[in-house]
Amino acid sequence: MWVAGAEVWNNLAKQTGSGIANTITEYEFLKPIDKEGFDALWDFECNKIDNVQEKNRLLSQRDTVWCSSGGVPFYAKAIGSHLYIKNEYPTYDQFKPFFDEIFDGNLTISQRTILKQLATRPRRLEEKEEMKDLINRGLIYYDPKADTHNICIGMMRDYLKQMDIRIAQQMPYTHNLVDEICLLIENINNINELFDPINGCPIFKPVNQASSLFIDMKAVASDKTIMTSFALAVYRTYLERSEGLDSEGKKWKGYLLPEGFGKRYNFKDPNQGAFARAVDRLRQSYAHNKENARPKDNQMSELDMLDFFLGKRVLPTKPEEYRALQKAVLDKMKTELIRMKESLEKKYNK
Repeated sequence: MWVAGAEVWNNLAKQTGSGIANTITEYEFLKPIDKEGFDALWDFECNKIDNVQEKNRLLSQRDTVWCSSGGVPFYAKAIGSHLYIKNEYPTYDQFKPFFDEIFDGNLTISQRTILKQLATRPRRLEEKEEMKDLINRGLIYYDPKADTHNICIGMMRDYLKQMDIRIAQQMPYTHNLVDEICLLIENINNINELFDPINGCPIFKPVNQASSLFIDMKAVASDKTIMTSFALAVYRTYLERSEGLDSEGKKWKGYLLPEGFGKRYNFKDPNQGAFARAVDRLRQSYAHNKENARPKDNQMSELDMLDFFLGKRVLPTKPEEYRALQKAVLDKMKTELIRMKESLEKKYNK
């Protein structure tokens, strides 16, 4: 049986939490064709044109098209069609929907970061699994003469170079923060699985709705309704994704978090798991509409939660105050995840 698709089956099985469904034993990757094969393909297609002048015009563009397409026949054909019909060389904008689908739908945060780095200049990168996956997909290649990795498709390189400019012009402050948080979560999971292969597991378990949670975290909070969605998304990302069972089979939020980070640890010490307790209180205040409710089970009070995030005990009521609270939560979350990552690295002497 053959299964064809843009995503590796093992990744799909992992995302859905159904590793048992991964019965695929081998993979065959369709990589770009080499320069010799590309030249033969381009010449074969151009020689079908009767008009000698037009044919020579297209043949003269062969090397340029090779660089722009990276040897991917689909892009080469589209570029050739544009050249022939419109008598002009296309820009990356013509392929933006395809690049968007690749970049946003089929890559991890780490892989996106790698591509962005290589878009600025070729460089030598360590060939970890995610790098090898990009090579197998034909998105990057290793140049042994220069001892560097580079992006295969020139048009994609142009697309990625413009991405930071577009993001700076269009994206609010939340996007970069949430992307950094996503990357930290990936790194933390990778460290725990790599250095503790027997007991190690993702601290933040994969969930199908992870992308929608990150979208809710990125939406700029200008009122109580958006803040409610944001508070719930942060809670689900940090505490529900790290939920686990104790030895008695009891389910705990944050059970998989390292000691000192989850709210189940050292309730009487405010410095242990303070961020987790504040996130729990944030969810209670907004998603459960329990503003000013008396805290229980050593739960953080609402005023203490506001003081923890903002340094002041004032409930937000204006758009700029909601935005300030949202940014403070994301900043604290990023700091807490950095601390967690460094703690794991120290634990495993990485």
